[in-house]
Amino acid sequence: MSAVMKDERRWSEKFPWLGEDPVSTASCISEEIYAEEVEKVFKRAWLCVGRVEDIPEPGCFKLRQLHFASTGAIVIRSKDNE
Repeated sequence: MSAVMKDERRWSEKFPWLGEDPVSTASCISEEIYAEEVEKVFKRAWLCVGRVEDIPEPGCFKLRQLHFASTGAIVIRSKDNE
């Protein structure tokens, strides 16, 4: 038995419930799963769309397209510098 095969078997012997079958790639390429992740993860979490330095003066703004979520964002520095 080659060293590679022996190393692969070591994991299946230590963790038999993992099995030895190939891992499915469906979750990596499924459009349905991606759409669900966008809704449940990306649209419910804070996303970095820029830094404070990107909008240095009151009235400055930054537009950011978020293609993965089919939306966009505008960040504006207000007159009171917020």
